[in-house]
Amino acid sequence: MRHTTLVGILLFGACAIPARASESKVLKTINVDHPAFLHITPSKTPGNSELVVSSFSFFGANSISRLSLGADNSEGDDLGTPEVIDDKVRWPNDISTVPDSVFGPGYVSIGTGFLTPTYTTGQVVINNIYSGEHFTLSTPKRDYFYHRVVWVDMNGDGRLDALTARATKSVFGGSDGELVWFEQPKTLTKGPWVEHIIAKGPDVYFVTADLNQDGAMEIIAAEFFGSKLSILWRENDVWQRRVIDEQIGAAFDLSLVDLNNDGKLDLLVTNHVSDKRAGIFGYEIPTDIKNGEYKRHQLLSGIVTKVKGMNQAAPGTAIAWQAVAGKKPNIVAAGDGSGKVHLLRPSSEDTQNWDYVAEAALDTGTTIGGMALGARQADGSAPLYVPAYDESKIYVLKLEP
Repeated sequence: MRHTTLVGILLFGACAIPARASESKVLKTINVDHPAFLHITPSKTPGNSELVVSSFSFFGANSISRLSLGADNSEGDDLGTPEVIDDKVRWPNDISTVPDSVFGPGYVSIGTGFLTPTYTTGQVVINNIYSGEHFTLSTPKRDYFYHRVVWVDMNGDGRLDALTARATKSVFGGSDGELVWFEQPKTLTKGPWVEHIIAKGPDVYFVTADLNQDGAMEIIAAEFFGSKLSILWRENDVWQRRVIDEQIGAAFDLSLVDLNNDGKLDLLVTNHVSDKRAGIFGYEIPTDIKNGEYKRHQLLSGIVTKVKGMNQAAPGTAIAWQAVAGKKPNIVAAGDGSGKVHLLRPSSEDTQNWDYVAEAALDTGTTIGGMALGARQADGSAPLYVPAYDESKIYVLKLEP
């Protein structure tokens, strides 16, 4: 995403079967200035949801906006235009829901900042999507910017803390990343919170889970500037780090999902590069997470960067969605600099088969940002909200099972 594309201002692969015509369709479009990242969060109206949109531009909008989606996001809904709720946030990136137990209902967390001049020092911003209330948890650290925020109890005190990663990159090539958490105080305040640095290296996206069921949390993290994928765990209160893959290129997005339907969690990962390595990957998580092999499967490779501009690359974030209960999930990925939404369907239900049928669910020729997937409908379809950054438009697609 204009990040080197938005991560910074075809469909061919060894494991991908040739593309077929898309079975998705555009239900509607929504006009919003330079949409970058989308997030769906529960509404204050029971059963409904809200689409939260981050927008950034060097010369235009830097804002958070909200659009009510209703209960089912059905084809006939007239969604209207997103309402700007905060125009004070500077270069907003990924958005996440803050659990109600922290500040109450209606709050989201946003990582901000990027390499763009005057925006290089980011923050962890908290925003109420109804009142527009705005405050920060972080104390500014010069030239470091943030992306994802995850809410988890880091110290076992029963209070949720803000876990995040931050990155810095100089114009002369040097870079650094830090995995860091901000501690919720015993007496709640609205920032800043005390920060704790876990490790150097992680800089953009990450996931958390107790992968080996030992009662302790592990963190798997992308190291975008370090071109690595790593896992971290705690031993006697000291964080340990192991590199899982140092051949992936600029590691970007990752999530935990059972990709091959064998009852075990796998890693769904994307990188973000401008050459033939650009792709989507699945990793089998070993029983011995500290020493075992994380077997990598190439789900799609050779994603072509077609959007013109400095530092354009592909792909962006990826989402797994289970179209049919009990079956392997499909995968949708934002192409970022490819200008497409890539849709992958498993070619077999065999747990040993990692081949996919690939297609372009949408081809805009413009930068595709961080998408949001709506609720699965009764017919198995699901609405997918796709930000086309350069068009100042959000496409709403109907993904068929």
